[in-house]
Amino acid sequence: MMMSTCVKKKMKHCFIYVILLLLPLLALRAQVKVSLVLSDNYTKAGHEAVQRLYASAPGLRGKCEIKVYAHTDFYSNDIAFLEASDLVFAYVHVTPVFEQAKPHLLKAISRGASVYALGATPAEEAYREAGVIFNAGVLQYFDQASIENFKNMILFRLDVDKGLKFPYGDVIRYPEAGIYSLNGDTVYTDLQAFRASYANYRPGKPWIGIYTFRYEILTGQHDYLDAHIQALERAGFNVMPFFGIPMQVSLKRYCLDSLGRATVSFLVTTSSLPGASPETLRGMFARIGVPVINAISLDQSAQEWEQSLTGLSVFSRTLHLGRPELTGQVQPMVTSSQETTVLPGSVRITEKRAIPGRVQRLVDRVLAWHRLQQEANREKHIALIYYVNPPGKENIGASYLNVLPATMYNILARMEQEGYDLGSIAPDSNRIFDDIMNRGRNIGHWAPAEISRLAENGLPVLVPVSEYKTWFATLSPRFQQQVLDKWGPPDSSRIMTWHDHNGNGYFVLPAVRYGKILLTPQPPRGWDADAEKMYHDVTLPPHHQYIAFYLYLRRRFRADAVIHVGTHGTHEWLNGKETGLNDDDAPEALIADLVNIYPYIVDDVGEGLQAKRRGMAVVVDHLTPPFDKAGLNPELKELAGLVNDYMAAADKSEMLASAKLKGISRLANRLGLLKDLGIKDSLAAEHIQRLEHYVQEIGERQTPFGLHTFGASPSPERVASTAAAIADRQGKLAPAARDSLLRDITEKIAASGRSELDALIAVLNGRYVPAAQGNDPLRNPASLPTGKNFYAFDPSKIPSEAVFAAGSQLAEEMIRQHRDRHKGQFPDKITFNLWSVETIRHEGVMEAQILQLMGVKPVYDGYGRVSGVALIPRDSLQRPRVDVVMIPSGLYRDMFPNLMELLDQAVSLVKQQEEPDNYLRQHALSMQQQLMQQGVQQDVAARLAGVRMFSVPSGAYGAGLENVVQASGTWDKEAQVADVYFNRMSHLYGQGFWGDKAETKNKTLPAGFSTQLLKGALSGTRAVVHSRSSNLYGALDNDDFFQYLGGTAMAVRAVDGSTPDVVVTNLSGAGAGEQESLDKYMGREMKTRYLNPAWINEMLDEGYAGARMINNVVSNLWGWQVTVPGAVEENKWQQLFDTYVNDQFQLDIKEKFRKSGNMHAYQVALSRMLEVVRKDYWHPVAATRNKLVKEYLQTVQETGLSCNENVCDNPALRGFIEDNTKDDPQLLESYKQQLADIKSTDNNGQQKTPGRNKDLKDKNVPDATLTPYEEGRKKNR
Repeated sequence: MMMSTCVKKKMKHCFIYVILLLLPLLALRAQVKVSLVLSDNYTKAGHEAVQRLYASAPGLRGKCEIKVYAHTDFYSNDIAFLEASDLVFAYVHVTPVFEQAKPHLLKAISRGASVYALGATPAEEAYREAGVIFNAGVLQYFDQASIENFKNMILFRLDVDKGLKFPYGDVIRYPEAGIYSLNGDTVYTDLQAFRASYANYRPGKPWIGIYTFRYEILTGQHDYLDAHIQALERAGFNVMPFFGIPMQVSLKRYCLDSLGRATVSFLVTTSSLPGASPETLRGMFARIGVPVINAISLDQSAQEWEQSLTGLSVFSRTLHLGRPELTGQVQPMVTSSQETTVLPGSVRITEKRAIPGRVQRLVDRVLAWHRLQQEANREKHIALIYYVNPPGKENIGASYLNVLPATMYNILARMEQEGYDLGSIAPDSNRIFDDIMNRGRNIGHWAPAEISRLAENGLPVLVPVSEYKTWFATLSPRFQQQVLDKWGPPDSSRIMTWHDHNGNGYFVLPAVRYGKILLTPQPPRGWDADAEKMYHDVTLPPHHQYIAFYLYLRRRFRADAVIHVGTHGTHEWLNGKETGLNDDDAPEALIADLVNIYPYIVDDVGEGLQAKRRGMAVVVDHLTPPFDKAGLNPELKELAGLVNDYMAAADKSEMLASAKLKGISRLANRLGLLKDLGIKDSLAAEHIQRLEHYVQEIGERQTPFGLHTFGASPSPERVASTAAAIADRQGKLAPAARDSLLRDITEKIAASGRSELDALIAVLNGRYVPAAQGNDPLRNPASLPTGKNFYAFDPSKIPSEAVFAAGSQLAEEMIRQHRDRHKGQFPDKITFNLWSVETIRHEGVMEAQILQLMGVKPVYDGYGRVSGVALIPRDSLQRPRVDVVMIPSGLYRDMFPNLMELLDQAVSLVKQQEEPDNYLRQHALSMQQQLMQQGVQQDVAARLAGVRMFSVPSGAYGAGLENVVQASGTWDKEAQVADVYFNRMSHLYGQGFWGDKAETKNKTLPAGFSTQLLKGALSGTRAVVHSRSSNLYGALDNDDFFQYLGGTAMAVRAVDGSTPDVVVTNLSGAGAGEQESLDKYMGREMKTRYLNPAWINEMLDEGYAGARMINNVVSNLWGWQVTVPGAVEENKWQQLFDTYVNDQFQLDIKEKFRKSGNMHAYQVALSRMLEVVRKDYWHPVAATRNKLVKEYLQTVQETGLSCNENVCDNPALRGFIEDNTKDDPQLLESYKQQLADIKSTDNNGQQKTPGRNKDLKDKNVPDATLTPYEEGRKKNR
C-alpha cells in the first residue's frame, strides 16, 4: 500500500520530535551507576571520596551517579539502584556486610555489573564463583584506603570498565606502621622524631601508648581518638598514638627501645583487629611488661547502649572481649560509640565518637595504675576482701582455697617482704585467724546484739549514714533509683546497721587492720534479709551497706588496689548489663577506678571471665587441690573381699556361693551401690561383674585431696601424685616420653606457688600479668603453671567438627540408654542445662548433643568458624527428631550468645520440617493450638510455641534456689521452692526474644503467661541433662549443680507429677565421655570423697577451711534432697551420720573439728541433719535422732551459736529441738538463753550490749570511724 508524500513528511517530523523529547531520558539512562557497599567504618570515607571526586571532575556528575550503602542503614537506601548498578565496590572482609547485600549484588551481576571486592575474606573462592572480582589494582587502592585513594579507585575502574576518561592518580602509599600526631594531623615513622615534635611534652611524666586502626588515620576518622589523647594529656600524661599491622611489629618499633626496655608505662588498645596471632602478642606484651587496657568502641549509638540491657551486641563480644583476653588485655571498657549523621542528600554515615564520661573513667583507671607503679609499697593502701556469704561463723572461705588463715598469711607475709606497711609487728597465722573470727565477720540481721557487740567492741569501720548519703548522691541517678526502689532510703536499712545511744545511724563494716593493709569481708548479697525479695524478685541491686563498703574503700580508705581472695564473690554478679557496663550498672558503679586483683581457681575459667568482664578484675589463677587415687574405705574393702570370696566359691559350691551373694547384696545395698548401679531388687549373679568393676572404679578414681593455699605448691608427694594423674590421661606413652612428661609437669606444679605470689605482686606494682590457658589441669596440662591471667578460646568455632562427632555419639547413646531403661520408649523431649564454665571445658559437647538430637549439624566457613546449621535428612538420621528444651545460665547467655542464636536457628529449621515423627514440630503445633484456643493470635501463638530456651533476664544470674532451699524454715512445701524457679527462669530466649517476658512484649497476654509457657515447654520431658567435665567439681561440693539440674528436675515434677530421668553427661574422664544417672554420679562422689577416711583426714587437716568444706557438702546434699528426692535415699543421711557423728571409722572426727577452730561448721552440719529430720525427709531411729540433738546442744554450749540462718533464724527448728530434748534441761536452757541473747534490745529499741564505745557522741572518733592513717590519707590525698 502506497502512502502519500504528505503523510511521509508528517511521520518524519513526528519521529524527529519524539527523539528530541527522549534525548534527556536517554542521556539519564546512559549514566553509569556506581555503588559502594561498605562497612560502617568506611562509610564516611566513601562519602567524602565521592564528594571529592565530583569536585575534582566536574564533568563526571552528568555521566555517572554514585551511591554509598552503609551496613547499618542498608535497607534505608535505594536497593533498586544497587541492583541496576553497572559498577559495584563491595566490602567483603566482614562477612555480615557482604552477606546482607549479597542477593542484590547477585542481581546486579546477572544484569552485567562488575562487582569488585574490597578487602580479604576466607570465602574468596566462593565469592569468585558467584561473580565477584578480586582485582589486584582495586585491592591495592583499598589497602591504602585514604580518601584520595578511594577517589582514584573509582576513577580507575570507570576508565577501564566504562571508558569514562577522567584523570586519576596511582595508589598513594602510606606507612604500614606509624605514630599519629594530633599536632598538624601528621604521621611519623620514627619514635624520636615524634617525641622531638610532640607539642604537649611533660618532662618526667609517663608515656601512654594508644594502639589504633591504620584506616582511621588514613581516612581522617580520628576525632574520637583525639578526645582520648586530649583527656590523657589533661591528666598529665604524654601520649603516643600509633598503628601498624601486624601489631607486634609496631609494638617492637615504638614500645621497646634498642635495649629492649619499655618506652611506655601503659598501653591502651582501641583496635580489635591487631593482625597478629594471640601467641605472638602475648609474648610481646610480656616483653613490654605494662598493663594493656581494652578500650571498646560500640557498634551502636551511646543512647542505644545506655538503654540496653545486653550492653555489647552478640556479634561484637568475641571481637571486643574474647580475642583481647587471649592476649592478656584487661579492664574491657566502653569509651566510644557509633553515631549516625545525615549529610546533604539524605546520606547517612556513622562515625566513632568518644563518650566523655567513659573516657574519663579510662583516664581514672590509668591514673590508678600509675599510682601502683610510682608509689612506694610502704605507702600503698591495699584491701584484702574475703567472703562470708551467707553470714555465719563457720562460713569464711572460697572454692577449694584455704583462705583462713593460710592464704591470708601467705599473701601478707609476701607483702611484708615487699615492704608493705603491716604495722609494727606483722601478724602470724594465729593472730590473723583470731582477729578475723573476733571482728572480721558478717553478721545476719537476725542477730542484732551480735552486730552491736561488734560495733562497740570490735573496732569495725563505722560509716555514718549521713556521710554515706553524700557518697550515694554522687552515683548515677538511675542506679540510685534502682537501689531506693528495692531497699528504700538508707535510714531504713536493716543489714549490718547500728545506732549509738544518741540515735546516730551507722553502717558497720567488719575490718581487721594491719598498718595500711585492710582485711575485710565482702558484704552479704542480701537475699536472705527479706523473704519477699528472695521468693519474688529476679534481679536485686546491692543494698546500702554493700554500697557503703565499696564507697568506703574508694573514698575514705582510698585503696590503691583491692584483692578479692578466691572463687568467688558477688560483686561481678550484681545487676546491670550483660557486658559493656556503664555507671548505671552496679558492678561498674561500685568498682569505678579501683584496680581489682582476683586470685581465681584455674578450673573455673567461665566464672573468672565474668570477674574480668563485669568486675574489671585482673585474674591471677591458682592451683586446684592435688589429686591422687581415692582408694577404698573399710566398708568397700570388705565388699571387695566378699566379691573375691564369692568368685572363689562359685567354682566350688552353688550353696556357698548363694550365701555369699546374699551377704554381698545386703552390704552393697546398705552402702548404696545397688542404687548407684540402678539395680532395683536384690543383687543377682549376673550383676557381680558390674559391681566388681564399679568398686574397682571407685578405688582408682582420681580424687582431689585437701585444699589449695594460694602461693604454696603441694607437698612433693602430692606433686608427684598429681603429675602421675595427668600423665595417666595421655594414653600409652613410651617410658622415656612418660618420664619427660612427668618431669615437665612436676616442675610446673612445683613452680606454681611461687608464680602465684609473683603475679600478685606484679599487679600490685602496676605490671602486666602473662595470659595463658586455664581449665582443669588433668584435662589441660597447658594450664600449668598457675599464676596467670587465664583466658578461654574463640567461641565462634564451637563446636568443632571433632567435638560435634563426639557429641553426636553421646546423643545417640542417651537415646539407646533411655530406651533400655523404659522398655523401648523413645525420648521425645529432653531438657538440657547449659553452663559457660562447662562449655569452656568441653568445647561444645553439650551443644553438639542438642544439635544431633534435633537432627541438625553445624556449617563451617573457611576459618573453621560455625556459620550456621543444616538439616540432617531423616533417612540419614534413621530416627525421629527429639524436641529439646534448653535452660542456659545467665553466664552462658553472656558468654555464648552466638551459640544460643545457633541453637535457636536449629529449632526454627526443625520446626519447619513436615515429618510424621518430628516431635519438636508436633509439640510446637500442639502448643500453638492451645494458645490459639486461649485467644492468642495465630502468628503470635506460632512464635511463642517455638520458644525452646528459658532463663533469667539480662543482668540476672542464678536459679535462686540456693537461698530458698537453705532457708527451709520459710517454706513448707516443695511447690513453694519450684515457684521460685518458675518465676526466675520463665524469661524467653530465641524466636525473636532475648530475656523477655512474653506478656511484657505483648500487652494482650495475661500476667503469668511466660510461666505457663515454660511449664508447657517442660511438660513431657523424659530426661533432664547436665554435664560435668571437671575432675574437681562434682555434685556435692557446690550449690550451683543442684540449682540447675535439680531445679529443672523439680520443675518438671511440679508440672507432670513425677521426676524425669536425671542424667549427667560425664566428660571428666580421659575418653569420649558417658551418660550416667545422677544416682551413680553422686554415689561415686560420696564414696571416693566424703565417706572416705583418706579424703576426710586430708580435708580436716586443712583446719577451719576443711571443716567449712565438709559442712558445705551436707548443705548441698540437702539441696539435692529437696530438688531430686529420689536421688537422696535416707541411707545417704545415715551414712553421713555414721561417718561424722558416730565416727564409725574412728578418725576422732569431733576432735579434728575442734582443733580446726571451726566447731561451728560441725554445729551447722548437725543443724542441717536435724532439719532434714524435722521436714520429714529422713526418719532415723530414736537413738540417732536423740544423739543428733544432744551433739548439737553440746556444741552450742561449748562454742556458742554459729548464727547462720538455720541455727539462729529458724523458729520451727528451735521448736523441734525443744520438743526432742527431754533428758538434759541444762543444755536446753543454755541454748534458749543464747538465742535470746543475740536478739536482745533495750527498752529504747537500741541493741542491748555493754561496751567501751556505748557513750559515743562524735561520729569521727578515730577508733570507731577513722584510723590515724586514714585521717592522714584523707588530708594528703
